[in-house]
Amino acid sequence: MLRVRVTGNVAAPAATVWDFAGDFDGLPNWIPGILKSRKEGDGVGQLRHLEIKWKGPRMAIERQESRDDARFVLTYSIVDTTLPIRDYLSTFRLVPSADGKSCMLDWSAEFKAKDATDAESEAFVQGAYGAGLASLQKKYGS
Repeated sequence: MLRVRVTGNVAAPAATVWDFAGDFDGLPNWIPGILKSRKEGDGVGQLRHLEIKWKGPRMAIERQESRDDARFVLTYSIVDTTLPIRDYLSTFRLVPSADGKSCMLDWSAEFKAKDATDAESEAFVQGAYGAGLASLQKKYGS
């Protein structure tokens, strides 16, 4: 299994960032390259159908595996994709600072390469997570 983890400070309370980035269907609002998202269902088990621009048009169907709004944690998997990854499980977590004025994003995934080298697959996930963190830091500060 390959592993990627991106962490970084976001200069806003975890609840504020969670209200924005924790929206399971809201990725096009803050992740560059996610063009569209369509939600199917509600709560744990719901799906999001993503249209993605990466080396041409791509798609991914992701399932929400678990969600803890009180602890700002979301776990999701990919059930179908044309991206260079498979057997993908990701955890998106916001860790509040001691004073509650900022938080740390801790975003990790385990997966295998699909139709690509390990390095290419890792670079894809690292790039997506890094772009997401940069987008949140641009919106809220770091």
